[in-house]
Amino acid sequence: MIKTIAKIYLILTLVVLGGLFAISLGQNMMITYLVMNGFLLLNLLSLFILWRSIILKKSIAQGLSIIIFKYPIIAYILWTISKSTWVNPVAVLISILTFVISIVIAVLMNHFKQQRIQ
Repeated sequence: MIKTIAKIYLILTLVVLGGLFAISLGQNMMITYLVMNGFLLLNLLSLFILWRSIILKKSIAQGLSIIIFKYPIIAYILWTISKSTWVNPVAVLISILTFVISIVIAVLMNHFKQQRIQ
């Protein structure tokens, strides 16, 4: 499921990036959009790798350590990025919406696939 989300997310990212380029909203907006998408995709990849190892090893301590260390680091990175002058808040919002839409599309695709099997 996470691989499907990542594939859909990359496709939507390219489509939205092409749209931003086509309407020429500015270089800062495109850079912000690309940085945020890279950050979200990296987070999705780490989520896939780390939680997969937790499920295979059935380690509660490893899961807690991820929650204790990973998410404060992510919060700090986002806080630091948000203080930058080149960050465009609209591009951050578009990036997050692209990510959410890709999750919804992946869930709907999985749901319809399961219905066809039954």
